[in-house]
Amino acid sequence: RKIVDENNDVKSQSDTELVAGRKIHYGEVVVAVHEHDDKSRTYEFKDAVYQSKESWMQSLVDSKKRNLLFVHGFGVTFQKSACMAQQIASDYYGFTNGEQIQPLLFTWPSGSGEPADEDMAKKRVRKCLPCFAKFLQEFKNTVDLSTVHLVAQDMGTGFLLETL
Repeated sequence: RKIVDENNDVKSQSDTELVAGRKIHYGEVVVAVHEHDDKSRTYEFKDAVYQSKESWMQSLVDSKKRNLLFVHGFGVTFQKSACMAQQIASDYYGFTNGEQIQPLLFTWPSGSGEPADEDMAKKRVRKCLPCFAKFLQEFKNTVDLSTVHLVAQDMGTGFLLETL
């Protein structure tokens, strides 16, 4: 699964881009989907592999799948948001007549989820908006927008509303 992670952890210079003083990382995550006897599923974060922005964007061009871009909400960890994106894409697949869905993920430092963290998370949305806007502009210039679905949760909706 493809990811864009906007946070302050430097992985390496080759997979990091600075926008308005914030670091953006591109890469892929591995999420295991466990199917149970009762037909239910659970999702487990396995790994993240970072890559250059150019390589990441090229993989979108090369893919023949529909893109589903997910922006998580308040108090959601990177690992949890990766699992949520996979779950949404898996559920959405049932409505696509068999067309494959590629979940894409924009993450941001959304806080712990505690009520006391909510104001700080709102400030982080404002600080991260230039990164998301730049990402969306480059994304728009790279992929066929007729193959993109946008999904946001909670405060992640703020990113979409401010930048679309």
